[in-house]
Amino acid sequence: MKITTQFCVFLENITDRTADICASLALEGINIVGLSIADAVDYGVARLVVDDPYSARGILQDSRYAFTEVSVLTVEAPHNPGALAELLRTLVRENVRLEYAYTTAADGATRANVVIRCEPLAKALEALQKQLQFA
Repeated sequence: MKITTQFCVFLENITDRTADICASLALEGINIVGLSIADAVDYGVARLVVDDPYSARGILQDSRYAFTEVSVLTVEAPHNPGALAELLRTLVRENVRLEYAYTTAADGATRANVVIRCEPLAKALEALQKQLQFA
């Protein structure tokens, strides 16, 4: 569990441009550890968490993508019914404001990967570390 950088890349053609971004990062050996794509009327937003934010930033800048950076919390949580609800309830109890989250796990996996955008991040990190040490 850690606080890390998420890139929010604004795209006019979601499928083609997202494939281009993924290929550009792969060529430099950068692994995508989280991806969420949302569409709007005229554009889409690809949210990316990578294993090397510093290098990814350079690639996005050199390729002239329009993007912003935000800090997010990445959490490895139990992958079972109710685990995500309990994780989010912990944030509610601590008065942490959730903006969005996305998660995934493979079939049969015992752990899920969760990306959380919330405020304040440090408070969320501390609360979830306490909760998950007993999970």
